[in-house]
Amino acid sequence: MLMRFDDAEEKDASGTCKVLEYKMVDKDAGMALAKLIERYPESGTAMNMKSKMVYYILNGSLVARIGKDIFEIGEGDCLIIPPGERYFIEGQARFAMFSSPAWNPSQYREFPE
Repeated sequence: MLMRFDDAEEKDASGTCKVLEYKMVDKDAGMALAKLIERYPESGTAMNMKSKMVYYILNGSLVARIGKDIFEIGEGDCLIIPPGERYFIEGQARFAMFSSPAWNPSQYREFPE
């Protein structure tokens, strides 16, 4: 199965995060490239109810909070966010995001601080 860069769709995940989402034909896996310039979500925390997410940092660095744990991650590092965990990320970085099952908006929630 091949997902072409030219078929990917650019989206604004927020005012601080741009995403290039690959069109997936397999509902068990998702992939996107992201560029973060400040914080995501912009305030509070987010949660994916069903998907495990893996972030691979291409360049830059992030601080991530998953539940009560805080991680500093940089180029070449991977971060795994389990389903059902509240999180936020902040920093300036480009990263690849993988999800299983494939991400969709019905799985996603944001929580105010």
